[in-house]
Amino acid sequence: MVSKQHFNKGNLMKINIDPVIYDVQYVDNPNYDEDEIFGYIDTENNVIKIKKGLDNTRKKIILLHEVFHGMLLKCGLNLKEEDDDMFEQIIECLSHSTLSLINHNPELIKFLTKKE
Repeated sequence: MVSKQHFNKGNLMKINIDPVIYDVQYVDNPNYDEDEIFGYIDTENNVIKIKKGLDNTRKKIILLHEVFHGMLLKCGLNLKEEDDDMFEQIIECLSHSTLSLINHNPELIKFLTKKE
């Protein structure tokens, strides 16, 4: 579960996917093995890499996409290679839908983030 995001002195975002805190970095090429990747979660180094130069909406979708990867991996959900396309489609759908949910439901966000 993503519990909260942090900002350090350089305004670089940190995201807590319990218990791991990931640094978010904006880079020219998030995954050196593939050119057409816009984001990548590096679970070995606790880094989420987002391609530089994307518009803000696309950055948010890509960030959510990588966070969902981290959450599902944390839960032990590792799919076989033949299931990878379906896995990516599900994560892409969740990323777009979650951003839309956040943008169109400010009262829900207030309720979910309210300290008790």
